[in-house]
Amino acid sequence: MKQSSIAERYAKTLYLAAKKVGNLDSVLQDYHTLVDLFDKHEDFQHFLVNPTVKLKRKQEFLTNVLSKHLQELSLNFISLLVRKNRLHYLMHIAKSFIELVQRQRGVKLATVYSSIALNESQINKLKEHFEKVSGSSFDLENQIDSTLLGGFKIQIDDNVIDWSIKNKLQSLKKELLA
Repeated sequence: MKQSSIAERYAKTLYLAAKKVGNLDSVLQDYHTLVDLFDKHEDFQHFLVNPTVKLKRKQEFLTNVLSKHLQELSLNFISLLVRKNRLHYLMHIAKSFIELVQRQRGVKLATVYSSIALNESQINKLKEHFEKVSGSSFDLENQIDSTLLGGFKIQIDDNVIDWSIKNKLQSLKKELLA
């Protein structure tokens, strides 16, 4: 079974459980925290996916470290992943869960690719513009793309809006050569 479909199944199960106990917002915050933890501490991710580390040791570590920061449902769910030897899917499950919650709330996910990191103000301006134009809510994520000379590209679902200088130069080149 593909990694994404496994992650989506577990994410849906987590979503239904969190919704049933009325704890969806807290669990959502937990999984945002986990994604941040994975992004900032590669050694944490390597520890969790390392097959040489015994499952019992991983469980003890997660219980000791995360129990102070996560809801009981989130901890129980992670314990389930440990018992089922699915901990290596945790990052994908977390991202799938966040996307599922946002989709259910009508929030579209968009990724802004730029040559440099955008500050919070720039991201908010882009977000406001797209919300005004489309009438939908957006959650924007900024990723650095070193191949861009300037400007940016935005990916919303399967659509890409390319406002990069690289794209403008390529378009100009096509026009001049035509």
